[in-house]
Amino acid sequence: MDDKWRFISNQNSVINGINDAGIETFTANIVHSLVRESIQNSLDAQLDIKKPVVVDFSQFILDIKKFPDKINFKKTLQKCYESNKDEEDAKVFFENALKVFSKELCVMRISDFNTLGLLGADTCEKGSPWSRLVKENG
Repeated sequence: MDDKWRFISNQNSVINGINDAGIETFTANIVHSLVRESIQNSLDAQLDIKKPVVVDFSQFILDIKKFPDKINFKKTLQKCYESNKDEEDAKVFFENALKVFSKELCVMRISDFNTLGLLGADTCEKGSPWSRLVKENG
């Protein structure tokens, strides 16, 4: 497995800030939104309609020493902080992210079974399910 973080370029596209309406909508009830959207995405990608989709939510503590590519990830958080320090909400968000990124992290893993998986994650192709989830609006 590739233990490097990949951050795709915005390619001079629209920049969505931390106060984007889509983000604000989901932060009103974070847990409800996370569960609803995760399950809906999995149901939309069902592989075999004769078998149920199973979605597993698990939470665990991860020692920061075991965080994959932690140096690159922390540098990325720092760059995000630097490029957003004139926006108070974003500045606070990234300050907190850098503080949390210390000794151990509380991690939420969401796994699904009997689904197609997140097609396009390996290519970052525009229009792929991965791109629509991670990169595109709407």
